[in-house]
Amino acid sequence: MKTVVPDHYNSFFCIADKCKHSCCIGWEIDIDADTLHIYNNTREQFGIRLRNNIGYDGETAFFKLAENDRCPFLNERGLCDIITELGEDALCNICADHPRFRNFLSDRTEIGLGLCCEAAAKLILSHCEPTTLITLEDDGESEDCDPFEKEMLSKRDELFAIIKNRNLSLDERVSNILDTANATLPEISFDKWADVYTKLELLCPEWSDIITLLYKEEEPKSNTELDTAYEQLLFYFIYRHVTSAEDKQDLAARVAFSVLGYKIIRSLCERSGNSFDILCELARMYSSEIEYSEDNTAKLIKLLKEAQK
Repeated sequence: MKTVVPDHYNSFFCIADKCKHSCCIGWEIDIDADTLHIYNNTREQFGIRLRNNIGYDGETAFFKLAENDRCPFLNERGLCDIITELGEDALCNICADHPRFRNFLSDRTEIGLGLCCEAAAKLILSHCEPTTLITLEDDGESEDCDPFEKEMLSKRDELFAIIKNRNLSLDERVSNILDTANATLPEISFDKWADVYTKLELLCPEWSDIITLLYKEEEPKSNTELDTAYEQLLFYFIYRHVTSAEDKQDLAARVAFSVLGYKIIRSLCERSGNSFDILCELARMYSSEIEYSEDNTAKLIKLLKEAQK
């Protein structure tokens, strides 16, 4: 079995108190059994504080959120008291792993960084060279892929090659991506897409204001200086979502979902300042609202799957 990551993966680090959008605010944080055992056996005053701030939903333990949905261990300086008191090894799995995601295949585990983290978004979108996948670990044992998985990975390699072909414009690359995957993206205007997105689950109130920018009638202006960042955005979406496909129709829908995410973020950026920092923030918000809501992702993919028939 192998562990595969994008080539920028090892450059990531948490910016902690410098983060404007802390992952320690607004998220319910479950505690895995091994870490709970550590917390239940931590002595002295901090151990008492730990146990006083843990709740239970059946057998699932979680941190009781404080005022404004803050983790009770996020201090006023934006640092984690668990780390300062017990060290990073005492973090529960969710906290230690964020913002990583994992896709499990028969012969490998693919890991990536989620755009919902502002540090990850800047790292991914500022990557100048075409992104490649590297093998981080390989235990030498190999498993045979099932036929569909082989086909899916081969198709994804074709899509990666298209994305990284800088001799083509982004519009040409997007068109080729859809054609190669035999995918269809409904040809509706951005204001109609705004109607779709405004009906999804809202996680952050600011997002409702952002998505309404798609209702603007003025012609957005392009910024070719962002082309490389948009290339990385396309690569990210394809890498993250295509390997979850269950069949050919689902594969086409997930490619369409990836292209749609790129198009929505790009249109919002072109309508709201057209700078790299704005692009990073919009990508972070989109990821938080869509990718980190199973409901929202499922609804969009269902809609797009119907378009593939």
